[in-house]
Amino acid sequence: MVQIHTILEHASYTIGAGAFWGQFFLIWFLGSGLITFPISCLITWADRPQPTDEGGFKKKKDMLIKKLDHLLKKGREAYNEKVVAEANYNERELKFTDRIKYFIGFTENSKN
Repeated sequence: MVQIHTILEHASYTIGAGAFWGQFFLIWFLGSGLITFPISCLITWADRPQPTDEGGFKKKKDMLIKKLDHLLKKGREAYNEKVVAEANYNERELKFTDRIKYFIGFTENSKN
């Protein structure tokens, strides 16, 4: 008969205890749908605010201001293009309605 001598150390007991209690947590969290709770806690902890130095904060603030100025400039350009396009559309619409009124006979003369 072959005898195998094993030595149980602290690591073996820790792994066994973790597996024993882990099965209960696994059954509880999976069975009740609470598996997202510990995961969300870990993600929240990982995404917590980190302290920054004064120079890094100023650099990030300056970079944000530059991006904001760029976006405001693009927004003003888009708004001005929209205003010009609407003015051109309204002008063409007025010309068209004047021509229709002249054609139908509501007015004596057409502006264009």
